[in-house]
Amino acid sequence: MEPKNTAKTSAPANTAAPATEAARKRFTPTAEQIAEWKKKHGDVFAFETEDGKYACYLRRPNRQVVEMASMQTGFKVSEVILDNCWLGGDNELRTVDRYFIGLQRQIGEIIDVATGTLKKL
Repeated sequence: MEPKNTAKTSAPANTAAPATEAARKRFTPTAEQIAEWKKKHGDVFAFETEDGKYACYLRRPNRQVVEMASMQTGFKVSEVILDNCWLGGDNELRTVDRYFIGLQRQIGEIIDVATGTLKKL
């Protein structure tokens, strides 16, 4: 899969806005959908807001995505990762500042880095 080189993409899920906030349901994938994501992408991560209103599901970024993100600064780093790793979720996590900042603080947790020791021989 070719990474997206822009932080401004539309969210793939929950694009139709209900008439009222009370009528809106939080994005919840089926067990089958989660199994399909895991089969295709490996690790899948869920982020849920503390108030329980919103959730999203992300895959682990590959090296290309991490490289593109590393060329950015500030919130753009998280936007690149979200745009390229977003599997589904509530668009409010991308558009409402307080929710985006909460998610942005956690986004580094999905980057898997192996550690080791370098020795001079």
